[in-house]
Amino acid sequence: MVSEAAFIRGSQVLGIIPRVLKPLGSSSDSSTGEELVVSGDLASLEALITLASWAHLHIHQKPIGDVF
Repeated sequence: MVSEAAFIRGSQVLGIIPRVLKPLGSSSDSSTGEELVVSGDLASLEALITLASWAHLHIHQKPIGDVF
């Protein structure tokens, strides 16, 4: 829903999904942008969530994505 809302409002959307999660329900026919399947595993996803949490808590200051 978030990617659809961003896409509708004119933002570019890039979905990144680990190959191991692809069979679990990523929509490849999505018209809301591009999807990149990466060889990373669940540990990569955990690391991304950790960095996002640290950024929210102001522990990590470097940008990890461009939201707007």
